[in-house]
Amino acid sequence: MKFDVSLTSQLSRIGTDVTESVRLTESKDIKSAVLLWLRDAIAAMNEAVDKYKATATLNLRQSFRSSEFRLDGQTLKIDLEGAEYWAYVNYGVDGVENKRGLPFSFRRIRPSKRHVDAIVKWIKDKPITVDDFDDTDAEESLKRAAYGYASKTKREGIKPRPFYTDTMTDKRVNELTVTIADITGKQISLKLLSTFEK
Repeated sequence: MKFDVSLTSQLSRIGTDVTESVRLTESKDIKSAVLLWLRDAIAAMNEAVDKYKATATLNLRQSFRSSEFRLDGQTLKIDLEGAEYWAYVNYGVDGVENKRGLPFSFRRIRPSKRHVDAIVKWIKDKPITVDDFDDTDAEESLKRAAYGYASKTKREGIKPRPFYTDTMTDKRVNELTVTIADITGKQISLKLLSTFEK
C-alpha cells in the first residue's frame, strides 16, 4: 500500500478573509527540512508500531520509507510507502462474528490460500510454537496451524493499532509549517490531506 500526504500551503492576509497561494520553491533548505521531517515522522511511526506491539515479524516496522516528495506549485506532495497491510493494522478489521464498526471487515470465516500462506510466513518469521506439531509431515502441520490462526483472525477481527493515525497529526504538520515559514519568511499554513490506496 502507498499513502500520499498532500500539504497545501496558504498565505493569509492579515485583516482579511482572503487566502493567497504561496509558491513553494525548489529550495535546498526546504528540501532538507522536508527530508528531516520525514525521517522524524518515520522514526515516530516505528516507535508507535513498537508501542502498539504491532511487531509480529518486524516487516511492518522495516517497510516505511518515502518513495519521493515533490514541491509542485503550492503543494508539497509526499509519497510514503509501507507494507501492503499497514492500513489493516492501523485502522483494524472487523471480524465476521465481532463487529466494531471498523472501516475494513472480513466477509467470510474461511481464509483464502493467500491469507493462510501469509500466516505460514508469520509462523516461520516469528517463530512461534505450533501445538500438535507432526514431525512426520511438518509442512502439513504448519499449514493446519496457519489455517486455524487465519480462521480465528477472520472470526474475531484485528483490533486497531493506530501507529499512523497517532503519528501523522496536526501537531506534526504544524512543525513542518513553522520550519517552512521560517525558511521562506512568510506565514503559511499546511493542510494534511491523507489518502491511502491498496
